[in-house]
Amino acid sequence: MAPELLGNRYAVLRPIGSGAMTRVLQGWDRREDRPVALKVLVERLAGDEAFLERLERETQTAASLVHPNIAAVYGVGWEAGTGFVVTELVDGSSLHDMLVVRGPLPAAGAARIASSVCAALAAAHARGVAHGHLTSSNVLLGIDGHVKVTDFRIAQAVFPSGDLTDPAGDLAGLGRCLAAMLTGREPSPGTPIGLGPQVPAELAAVVNRTTGDPQSFYGSAADLVHDLNR
Repeated sequence: MAPELLGNRYAVLRPIGSGAMTRVLQGWDRREDRPVALKVLVERLAGDEAFLERLERETQTAASLVHPNIAAVYGVGWEAGTGFVVTELVDGSSLHDMLVVRGPLPAAGAARIASSVCAALAAAHARGVAHGHLTSSNVLLGIDGHVKVTDFRIAQAVFPSGDLTDPAGDLAGLGRCLAAMLTGREPSPGTPIGLGPQVPAELAAVVNRTTGDPQSFYGSAADLVHDLNR
C-alpha cells in the first residue's frame, strides 16, 4: 500500500508525537529526497483562516534562522484546506521526554545542554527573532549528541501578543528548562525553585538570575551563554 501523501510531495511514514497544536509525523520529502518532520495542525486550528495566515508569516520568519542548534524550518504545506509545518527531522527525543524517563541530570550535563539552547537563542535574538514559548518540549536531543531548538514563532501564530517577541521571556524559559534538568521537573513561571546542595553555587546563581527577580535578569542571551560555558 502506497504511503499517504501530504501536499502531493511528502510521504507520511509514521506518527512520532503530538502536542496542543500539532500532531507530528515522520515523513519523506520526495522532491528534496530527505527526511522531514511534518507538524499537522489539530482540528480546532485547521479552519481558522486568520491563524493560518499568521502561521505562514511566522514560519517564513523561522525559516530565515540558520544555526547548528536550531532545527531548520523548511516551510508550510497545505492539504485539504489545512496547513502543516515542515521541519528538519531530529533523530532523538525531547528534553521533556528524556527527563520523564531518567530524572535530573548532572550539573555539567545540564549546563552543556543549556549552553547549546542559549547559543540558538542568541543567534535568533541577533536577527530580532524571539522563540516565544521555550519549554523542555521544544528542546530536542539528537542521538548524535546535537541539541536543537524547535518551534520558533509557532506560539506567536496562536497567541499574537507582543509579549511573545520579548527576548527576556526566552531567557526565563531557558532558566526553567535548566531548573528542570537539575530537579527533574519544569517549574511554572513565577514558582520558587529549590535546588539541592549537589548543584554548584555558580550554576544555581544562573538559575536564580533567569527565573527570579526581573531586575537581576541577564541583559542578553550572549551574556547568559558566557556564564553557562564558564
